[in-house]
Amino acid sequence: MSVDWSEVDRLYEAAEVEDSNFDLIPDGVYTAQILNISLEYSKKDNTPQLKWELKILGPSYANKHLWKYASLIPTPEALKWLKSELQKIGFIGDKISAFVSTANYYIEKTVEVNLKTTERNGAKRQAIYFRKLIDDGPAPVQSSRFRQPVDDDIPF
Repeated sequence: MSVDWSEVDRLYEAAEVEDSNFDLIPDGVYTAQILNISLEYSKKDNTPQLKWELKILGPSYANKHLWKYASLIPTPEALKWLKSELQKIGFIGDKISAFVSTANYYIEKTVEVNLKTTERNGAKRQAIYFRKLIDDGPAPVQSSRFRQPVDDDIPF
């Protein structure tokens, strides 16, 4: 199969250049909305991970998107860190599978996050840490320790 370079060259010459310079958002604390949570596999080693898509609400950097990843590699250190992160946004369940099954509850919730930039081998990387869930109300979880609130307004 041969390539028609004249057509490729014509389209390349006419193509507009888009600014793809992604400036890092400065380190600090931001209010963000969770847009999506998904279970994916890392491109590097095909291990399971949770992926959060977040949108900064502002006032600075409003509508900028952030992506947070959390490895599900079953090591004590990785799961200790993940459990701490999930508790900060209100999840108190005993099992990560319970979070995955109730993850949709957190979509559109508002959270406070902390961005921290690190540099390794000349490449900058931003880490996103949950600080707290801003929305009111308990998160529904599937856990032996979780009990639904009792409605005291029901007459007997």
